[in-house]
Amino acid sequence: MERIVVPIDNEISKFEHFLDDKSNHRILFSGNFGSGKTYFLNKFFEQKANKYEVFYISPVNYCISKNEDVLKLLQYDLLLELLLKGLLPQSNEHFSQKEIMSFFFYYNWPLIIKDAVSFCGRIGKKVSDAYDKFSEWVKKYNEFSKNANEIPENKTIKEIIDRAKELDCNIHTELIDNIVSNIEKETVLIIDDLDRIDPEHIFRLLNVFSAQLSDYLSSHSFAENERDNKFGFNKVIFVCDIDNIRNIFHAKYGQDTDFSGYIDKFYSTAPYIWNNKEMLLNAVYLYVDSVRSELDKAEQRNLLRPTMRMLVHYNVINLRKFVEKEQQEWIWPYRKYSILNGNDNVNPYAVEIVDFVLFMFGTERDAIEVLKPHTEEFEMKTDFRVIDNLLPFLDEKNYKNGKEGELAKYTNKDLNIIIEYKISNCMTEKCTLISKTTDLEGREKKKIPFFQLLSIAIENYCLLVKGGEIYRY
Repeated sequence: MERIVVPIDNEISKFEHFLDDKSNHRILFSGNFGSGKTYFLNKFFEQKANKYEVFYISPVNYCISKNEDVLKLLQYDLLLELLLKGLLPQSNEHFSQKEIMSFFFYYNWPLIIKDAVSFCGRIGKKVSDAYDKFSEWVKKYNEFSKNANEIPENKTIKEIIDRAKELDCNIHTELIDNIVSNIEKETVLIIDDLDRIDPEHIFRLLNVFSAQLSDYLSSHSFAENERDNKFGFNKVIFVCDIDNIRNIFHAKYGQDTDFSGYIDKFYSTAPYIWNNKEMLLNAVYLYVDSVRSELDKAEQRNLLRPTMRMLVHYNVINLRKFVEKEQQEWIWPYRKYSILNGNDNVNPYAVEIVDFVLFMFGTERDAIEVLKPHTEEFEMKTDFRVIDNLLPFLDEKNYKNGKEGELAKYTNKDLNIIIEYKISNCMTEKCTLISKTTDLEGREKKKIPFFQLLSIAIENYCLLVKGGEIYRY
């Protein structure tokens, strides 16, 4: 079965128009975590490969380094990108035999040790066998040594390693700038996952480009085609969630510090806000249908599609979650938890909805941590009554003891809500139908905090089936 592809054609056209703006030298590409920012940019620049030369940097590994080394690491990554693109000048330097031997052992040590151990403590093992095996490794080493000093790329790697040890970073900057300046296409530097690294490194990276801009403004006129970015790139794109950067900034410098005055130096016109909600909403049904389960496909669609669409609409769940679960198997709840089998007081529709949400998030804790902070309320509609199926786990005692036709009330003081519902018989199953919702004073409530109620239902469901945390599928 082919993978599901979320359509991005409209967004490609929109971003191309934004990128073509001559005044957009620096772009802050902002979107929620897991919303497909990197996927979109990869696809966009694949389609525009004849126009743009793109350099991708993901500094997520910089967290193990000192803050003052960030510029060196950035330069090192760019030099490697230039190398992979075949844009670095070739070096005449060679590796020493000591370096070659170190590299050879590094890449082959498990096999070398395995062969050496195989000849230890074995009585009657032929000396000739050991000699033949040793000769094989000598032959492999000679071939490796020859290639190490003949392949131009290896010589260039040697040069990069040596240069990276220098204290003066200006040589690297000039080298990168000179090479980038001679590329015929428009050059684009993408710094991805900016908000997933150490806060010190975030602002160090941003300040590297800020310093370049300050130098440019103090010594140049605003010529239209001037390249005012660090390392001479035509465009620099910072990929992050601007809300995360704002929170990190205020945590570091204080709530009263002006974030807008700081961040606007890193984009030329305005942040580009990536929002794939509409695209993902159109693909939700395909993702739900791709999940393998014992539930009838028509029933699976009718029960689960509305819930998943609502989770997407309110940004509770992102694209990455759907991709993780695409074509996975959702284990039938009644097969997993024997306590549900034959239990007349358990509504199967309630079980299926709650368990599927749990399946999407992976664990009870993950689900609760995401759902509980979402206080959005939505209006009750007769054609969208998912909340009916949560009541067996919201109001378990009344539901369990209630009889068909009786009215029951679920009260939640923390959420200031009373849900009055009727216990009915839906075909062969005991079910619930909401009659009305009010606040604690009896005033009618037309909207309900669905996600907070869903988190409570999941907690109660997990207590019922396992008495605690439910782990990943």
